[in-house]
Amino acid sequence: MYSFEGKVAIVTGSARGFGAATVRRFAELGADVVVNYRTLYPETEQLIAAVELLGRRVLAIQADVTSREQVRKMFKTVYDAFGHIDILVNNAGVSRMKDFEEMSDEDWDFVLDSNLKSMFITGQEVFP
Repeated sequence: MYSFEGKVAIVTGSARGFGAATVRRFAELGADVVVNYRTLYPETEQLIAAVELLGRRVLAIQADVTSREQVRKMFKTVYDAFGHIDILVNNAGVSRMKDFEEMSDEDWDFVLDSNLKSMFITGQEVFP
């Protein structure tokens, strides 16, 4: 079994779904975790409580990972709280459930920014 004791893991888009499950698993394996979300859901509070019950430190940060400024602020908050970042899971992603011909430029840009640009920004900002 793996141990992530002493590690700090950030999971983007982790307010619910796969991201929340990833946060839970890291916490079960000993990591302190950062729950990142753009939108706060009722499930997010339950996730935070579950991580705390495991005896792990958890930090919930609202930040749009398509914004370099918000990502920088998020990482600074994490460094201030935990002193380091060991793991970054780029989980944030969206889709627009529309037929191809109904997709607007704004819809397309939103999907690309959320699914691709966010990884570029978070990767560049965490790398140093």
